[in-house]
Amino acid sequence: MDSRVKDVMTTDVVSVRETAQYKDIVSVLRALHVSALPVLDEADHLVGVSATSHVLETATVMVPQTWRVAGRLSISGERHGAASAMTAMIAADSPQG
Repeated sequence: MDSRVKDVMTTDVVSVRETAQYKDIVSVLRALHVSALPVLDEADHLVGVSATSHVLETATVMVPQTWRVAGRLSISGERHGAASAMTAMIAADSPQG
């Protein structure tokens, strides 16, 4: 296979500003079903990437204390819908604990 990056890349890129609110980044990631967004400064220069992994890292400090086990997020089968609830909570910017 002789594919190049240009053959598989997305050209209709959505980005966020480095001054964007966390909840806005979560909303864009969810709405577009993407796992990362380029982050631009005011001069439209790329300054970083905000990825789903960053969202999950931040989520662990925003979810209710009862969802944590030994400092890690614990979502078991009896918490059906917990991941959706957590994402909605983050998107609403309403941390609980």
